[in-house]
Amino acid sequence: MCFERVFAFVLLCLPAFACSVLEDRDVCPCIFTLDMSGIDGRCVEECEISHLLYDCGEKGCLPAEEIPPMLVAKVKKSEFEWFVQCVGAGWKISLPDSLFIPFGMECPPVYSGRGAPFTACEEARDSVVLHRSFTFLNISTTGFAGKRMRVTSTTCGCTLEGVPLEGGFEVSFIIPVSGEVKVAVPRQANDGLMLEIDIGDALTGNFAIGHYIAASGYDWSAEDLCDISLKVDYTSTSVSYGTEPWPETNYYHVVF
Repeated sequence: MCFERVFAFVLLCLPAFACSVLEDRDVCPCIFTLDMSGIDGRCVEECEISHLLYDCGEKGCLPAEEIPPMLVAKVKKSEFEWFVQCVGAGWKISLPDSLFIPFGMECPPVYSGRGAPFTACEEARDSVVLHRSFTFLNISTTGFAGKRMRVTSTTCGCTLEGVPLEGGFEVSFIIPVSGEVKVAVPRQANDGLMLEIDIGDALTGNFAIGHYIAASGYDWSAEDLCDISLKVDYTSTSVSYGTEPWPETNYYHVVF
């Protein structure tokens, strides 16, 4: 399936000023170069990048095929940070503030990069390295086929600096016969993830999966988020995460 793709890039810097050779060099701007070569053709395809949105005093937009290997800007010789958000289709982008997931949609792919290079000099440079800032919940259920399931959260996106954004998030599915469901969620600000399953006769099973995930030791602040596996039935819930061959697994008793 082909998706329209968006790449959001934010380079936050202060306005730069011209500086002649006769002026105090301490007040001259630093010439900062951001190496974009790591976002090569393969990465553009894998991360589904279609546009480059940037903010460096002035805002702009570049299609993927025009992403330059280097981005050069004049910045003041003071504290400086750059931020990158590489996002898939579906995000609502509000420059220079936030990226929102429309209510009812799961999280589109989002890969982040940031840096705080030393710029108290005449020239500085840094390189973009992208990190995975979303995760898949691989949910395996027993005894709930045909029931409606909802994953909800109080995190609905992130700022352009990568800080989780507070707001309503909800994705709804009919559980297939296999009982297996895969849901993409953004980096979470808290333990507010919930799993709700309509059991019938006006009864709903509520699973505080955010608390289970936190109790398992999962780190939402990790630079790269790994996927999470959940197994849910009437009597217990297990949470596992990590990579083979030693995933972490925790089991919890669930009472309706």
